[in-house]
Amino acid sequence: MRDIFPDVVLPISDKPERDVCVAVGPGVDEVLWLTAPKTSLNDTGFAKATLMQLHSYRSGPQATTQPYRGRRRPHYVQGTKDGVLFVSARVVVDGPGAWWTTRLLKNERRLSLGDGLSDVRVSPAGNIWAAYFDEGVFGGGPGAAGLVSFDKRGRQTWAYDANAAGTDDISDVYAFNLSAEDDAWVYFYTPFVVVRWLNGVPTVWRTRIQGARALAVRPNQALLFGDYDDPTSMRILDLPRGGGTARVKSRLRLCLPERTDPKSLQAYGAADRLILWSSTTMMILQHW
Repeated sequence: MRDIFPDVVLPISDKPERDVCVAVGPGVDEVLWLTAPKTSLNDTGFAKATLMQLHSYRSGPQATTQPYRGRRRPHYVQGTKDGVLFVSARVVVDGPGAWWTTRLLKNERRLSLGDGLSDVRVSPAGNIWAAYFDEGVFGGGPGAAGLVSFDKRGRQTWAYDANAAGTDDISDVYAFNLSAEDDAWVYFYTPFVVVRWLNGVPTVWRTRIQGARALAVRPNQALLFGDYDDPTSMRILDLPRGGGTARVKSRLRLCLPERTDPKSLQAYGAADRLILWSSTTMMILQHW
């Protein structure tokens, strides 16, 4: 087993002792995250309009922070050249749980992606990809297929087709990765296969790894983060051309910053990068 360290480590806030990360935004070119004072957050949102901070990191490095005021609590945030999409994972009552703003965080336009979201990404062309956990899949909303794409206005344009892929239906998406336009990867319960949808064509790889929670990809290989027994284990898989059985090439041990609680980690793959948030830190692992 080889030790590996994150390539980028940044505090989630200039005042991490005060703030908490309320929304994450993994991306290929830009990583976004939203922080707010811990004392302002309740179960579903904020008691009143609250001043938050939207943080952006681009390779270079370039890091910026913008103030954002709102009352609704998003869980996911994604940026485009024209705007920013905020999405709540849970919808308490019927109604839109997502909203676009301009890049200056003005002029909200609401839309609905349903309930039970486990991940949300926006493609370079502005299409929205939404992955769902079990309550979104079985809740009778738009997430019934487990993985769905929408246009900018929230109109469904595609949904996962288990028959076309030759897999079981999705019950719960454990890991998702949008590595490029129309290049989506998903790992899900119960078969725990890795499925790539490239330009509408699926390729399937079987794995013996159960309970991974993030997926990074590069040509002919995938990195799975975590399993049921060890939430920080990492495995590099060789992916045979055309699908088949994925083979474990190597195992890695992620070395976290001092005093990082592994149980607090949120992990997401964006192309070949693994992006993680703890209660105090944002990390990027790219060289694996």
